[in-house]
Amino acid sequence: MGLLVHDFPLEFHKVAEEVFFRHLGADPLIKDAYDDYRKRKLYEDTLHNLSFLHTASELEDDKIFRDYAVWLYELLARLMRDIPEEKLKEQIIKHYGFLSEAIGKVLGEERRAHYKPFLEAAVRSTKKATLAEKKSAFSRGKHGDIRKKYLDLLLAADTEGALSYVRFLAAKELPLEDVYVDIFQEVMKEIGERWHKNEISVAEEHYMTSLTQRALAEFYPHIFDTERNEKKIVVCTVGSELHEFGARMISDLLEHMGFDSVYLGAAVPKASVLRSVEKNKPFFLALSVTMPQYLKECLEIVEAVKEKHPDVMVVVGGRAFTTTDEIWRRWPVDAYEPDGKGLIRWVKRTEGGT
Repeated sequence: MGLLVHDFPLEFHKVAEEVFFRHLGADPLIKDAYDDYRKRKLYEDTLHNLSFLHTASELEDDKIFRDYAVWLYELLARLMRDIPEEKLKEQIIKHYGFLSEAIGKVLGEERRAHYKPFLEAAVRSTKKATLAEKKSAFSRGKHGDIRKKYLDLLLAADTEGALSYVRFLAAKELPLEDVYVDIFQEVMKEIGERWHKNEISVAEEHYMTSLTQRALAEFYPHIFDTERNEKKIVVCTVGSELHEFGARMISDLLEHMGFDSVYLGAAVPKASVLRSVEKNKPFFLALSVTMPQYLKECLEIVEAVKEKHPDVMVVVGGRAFTTTDEIWRRWPVDAYEPDGKGLIRWVKRTEGGT
């Protein structure tokens, strides 16, 4: 998870240092019990918490930090199963208190008061959070057996087996949106959940994602055999965002619909997106955001495109938007679509109205 958000205040590094020393002061044993790696992780995790707090504040959407607080509790509860639930919650809530105190000392009481409602909301969410396991619907419903088979091959690190199975699926000529959305996208969600539950490592998650990106190439002959509609679209992720799997799938699905997709890839800065829009004059621009810290930059791109190219439609999507209180409704976008099938339906409606 990157912290290189373009407008993340450098002064927050001083806040993180102050929080670190407050933890040491509250529990002197940390100084001896934590090695250099653990101390560095405590500092980096504090910066990460501050990045979510800053984002929620900048976008005036406390759901971002509330959802993050629950996510953080669940993650730590699974990593630290030796710590009783109430004790862990007590430590997390104490950490939010240290954040508030450090902000007041480093940035001033006015800034502390500004962030206070977000921190209080996080405390309430943490108190209510539980680790109650929900029954997974991953293997049920449409293509559930295919999802399970493919995931099992990934979990076994059976590279050739997984690719062979994907070739088998490609030969079956299932609807491309079914393969991408109902199979690959759901498998990626399940992998993310398993990482969050501490059931797989970061390395395993990266392997499964990269192998699935490689597997998409098996469908390219099918993707490009459709009639062209002479319309361009531009697709990319935003800012320093490195999660590009969703954007890649969107680009492929739109190519299959006949569009000439200009796929810019991951970590595309605002200036580069604007230059691409100016050069390609697309039918629409699709922006994907996975990490909430990049929502602000996404909004800036949307506003800049609408100012300079008001005729270009803009559609947004990605996991980050699900952590907000429907923030896209306050943005000058033409659509928000949570997945590829929704985007396809929107494109068909839009084309039918032109």
